Amino acid sequence: MTLGRPREFDIDIALDQAMELFWTQGYEGTSLASLLSATGLSKSSLYKVFGSKLQLFEMAIERYSEKLYRSMSAELEAKPSGLAFIRDTLVFAAREIERAEEPRGCFISNSINEWNIRDQRLRQIIIDRSQTFEALFAKAIKRAQDEGDIPSNSDPKELAGFLFNSISGLRSSVKSKVGKEKLEKIVDITLSALH
Repeated sequence: MTLGRPREFDIDIALDQAMELFWTQGYEGTSLASLLSATGLSKSSLYKVFGSKLQLFEMAIERYSEKLYRSMSAELEAKPSGLAFIRDTLVFAAREIERAEEPRGCFISNSINEWNIRDQRLRQIIIDRSQTFEALFAKAIKRAQDEGDIPSNSDPKELAGFLFNSISGLRSSVKSKVGKEKLEKIVDITLSALH
């Protein structure tokens, strides 16, 4: 019995490469040729392993969400307070313009805009991932309320929805290369609205 020819590529690496490309260029802006070039896969290998371009995009969204969620959950645990986590998350988003020549914004938010009225299955995946992050923000807000930094008379879930949308808008502004002072003002106003 033969074991067959081993795969000559790492699926996780190929998926990460596809994710980076979709994040930078969007679904429509990413051609099959550019995916093959980025991943190093042949057309037959890409379809055999990932199914289709749309299925690969779905997997890329899931990959991005999982990695970001793990990172942010660890950050929340490590921060000295819930409010520090919220503030640092806002500041980090605003400062993408300093870290990247061409800011990409949030892959999830970008995809919400691109897929707003199209494929319903993918749209639901994106909505579900958004709700996962809102739940994380609600956890941070509840912690900040317990610590006395945010008034406890507001619903953490409602504030989390506001915060998620504020960060999405902030990252869209960064992607549009809004000036640093305006971005800092957005951060300040968002924080003050939570109090």
